[in-house]
Parts: sequence; C-alpha cells; structure tokens
Amino acid sequence: MTASKDILRRYTDLASLLDLLKRRAVTLLPPSTWDDRNDRLMMQTYAKVKNLETLLALCMSRKAETYHHWKVFTDKNNGVCIHFHKAPLIAAMKQSGVLVRPVKYLSFSALARANLPPRQLPYLKRIAFVDEGEVRAVYQNKEREQELKRVPIGLEVIDRITLNPWMPQQIFDSVENVIESMTKGAMFDVVRSNLIDSRTWRKFAAEYAKPDLL
Repeated sequence: MTASKDILRRYTDLASLLDLLKRRAVTLLPPSTWDDRNDRLMMQTYAKVKNLETLLALCMSRKAETYHHWKVFTDKNNGVCIHFHKAPLIAAMKQSGVLVRPVKYLSFSALARANLPPRQLPYLKRIAFVDEGEVRAVYQNKEREQELKRVPIGLEVIDRITLNPWMPQQIFDSVENVIESMTKGAMFDVVRSNLIDSRTWRKFAAEYAKPDLL
C-alpha cells in the first residue's frame, strides 16, 4: 500500500462532506467518540497533562485507498473520501492554530522503551493500526471553547471527491449533481470508487471467455 507525498485523504460520511462544501470549512471534533479506547486514552492523558479544556482532532490518511479504509472509517451507504492537496491544507490548518503531524505507531516493547515528551501523545497509536497511515490534525486550548473547530478552506484545496464503491450508479449520479451545484467553478472531479468493481479486472477476466480459450 503506497503513501502519497502530496495528498491527504479524509474518509467520512456524505453529511460531513456536504457540510464542508456549504461552509467551505473542515471541522475538528472531540475524540471522545473514537472507537479505539487506547487512542482516546492518549488524548485524555495529553489533555490532563497540559491542563487543556479544549482538545479537538481530525484524522486523515496518507495511504492509497484500501477496503479497510472504506469499511472502518465510513458508513457503507454514505461513505466518501475527500482528497486534499497536502501543502495548502496544512497551511490553512496552521493559520487556524491547528497542528498536523503523522501518527507514530509503536509496539508494546517499543512503548516500554520510549521516553517521549507529552507533545507526542496525541500522535501515538498501537502498531496494529499501522496500515491506516494516519495523519492527524489537533487543536488545543487551555480555555473551554465550543465542541468543534472549523478551519476555513477554499475549494482549490480539494483534489478529488470519491464516493463509496457500494453506491448504486443512479444514486451516484444524483449525488454528483448535488455536489457540482454546490461547487460551481471548482476544478476537482467527483468519482465513484471502483475498488470492488474494477474495469481492468473485468477486461482481464473477459480474455478467458474468448472461444479459443474455452
């Protein structure tokens, strides 16, 4: 599974995508609802050590799409992947006081030997999750703020929008029209993932159906 130097992928749901397009902003949320309790613990520990009243995050991936990404990070019927141009997205995050760093994956033995400063706690995960290739955006404040942080972005920060591979073609066509109506003049494409239904694989299989091979 390859990593991209220039693109960051955000796997989310259709509602979050439409909110982003309407507001022209990326939203960071509390990590309290994350599925991985170890991950939540690191964030809670960091907040306690730093006396933070506000700690919000957004998870992305630098890796190419996999079945794992779609099944774990999205809803099967409403999943989307937003491909961001890395450099301008990080610049927009920095301007809003958000720090973006790759996650460091550690084994239990490495964790026992590690002598890490507190600032690295929000960017630590177990080695079992290494295939995610996560890059995390984190916002913190010692004052209590609202339970979300919106980072303004322009549509030029988006490279592409991919809709999930289980979406029927007719529904994809309707959703594509809605997205295009919200983003007139944008340069990115809206596509449906072919992860589980590849034209290349169909063409390969078709070669074996030729009469001279039967």
